[in-house]
Amino acid sequence: MTENNPKLALELEALQRAMEDSIVPPDNYDHHFPLKPLQPSGDNLDFETVVSAHYQNLVGGRHATAAASLRRHFVYILLSLGKAAMSNKWLVVSLDKAAYAHDKTLKSYDLLHAPTKAIVDYLEHHNQAIVLRGKKYKNNPARTRIYPAARFRPDPRIISL
Repeated sequence: MTENNPKLALELEALQRAMEDSIVPPDNYDHHFPLKPLQPSGDNLDFETVVSAHYQNLVGGRHATAAASLRRHFVYILLSLGKAAMSNKWLVVSLDKAAYAHDKTLKSYDLLHAPTKAIVDYLEHHNQAIVLRGKKYKNNPARTRIYPAARFRPDPRIISL
């Protein structure tokens, strides 16, 4: 991607340095964005290597359909965490099981509770992300906010949106 474009290589290196120096954004609505189904822009062996390495730790004994759903959600979340790091905003996900049955946006994106929760738990357990869990309020649960831990912030050359 950058071999034939030295200017792009310099810009990506500057972006990487800026991301390394950034601080965790404030937890307010101006610094939130929702999970959406993002896809990499093309074949990227480095990105697939990152996905595969984590996926092997995540998949466990899931059957083929559940494993495919988990991988699809992991790609969405990994790309969204790249976006979070580059825009210095929190990724917002729902860990409320009932929301996936009633929220039209979650349904339209074909997002599912089980893989989302498994990925958030994995990222938190392995210190790959800062996770601020939403609280249950009467009829209006707060969503969980995720921001990549400094050691997990993606290399912009790997995460291609």
